[in-house]
Amino acid sequence: MANGSNLNRKNTGWNEVGDEPTSAVSAVPPASLAPGLQTAQAEPVGTCEPKESDGFIRGLVDPEAAIQRVIDAGYIAIPRGATDDKLLQAALGDVPLNDESVKQLWLAFAYDFKERLGGGTRKTGSDIMPAPARWILACVCSYANPRQLQIPTPNIFTVFEDVAFRS
Repeated sequence: MANGSNLNRKNTGWNEVGDEPTSAVSAVPPASLAPGLQTAQAEPVGTCEPKESDGFIRGLVDPEAAIQRVIDAGYIAIPRGATDDKLLQAALGDVPLNDESVKQLWLAFAYDFKERLGGGTRKTGSDIMPAPARWILACVCSYANPRQLQIPTPNIFTVFEDVAFRS
């Protein structure tokens, strides 16, 4: 090539060694190598389909008020076996205890963990959530597991934040 042959230039459009580059770096090969590629539009980085709704009803359960109701109900430690529907009803206040309200209780604490407490991969649930909040979440799990109730992952969480919240 350096001897003056134009074979490579004619077929590929690339410069010979020693020629001035046409651009510093080109991510798109010349049109002669990939016809039609020049007109393709790249998708912006980081775009994806929107997540399915997690069903969270903001304001149905206030996590701070739920904690206070549990304390006011006389709880000073996690119930034996973390199974106590009365604790869950205390946390829910006037909201009836059922599968949907238990999901909402979980989601309310999850959103609070991220939005108000600043939880994430460096701040786990056990690090920043008060003990009564952890008791409530343990009772949610004890309620959900035997019923095979699927608790949704909050839409605002990354996989890592979900793990941190559950830790």
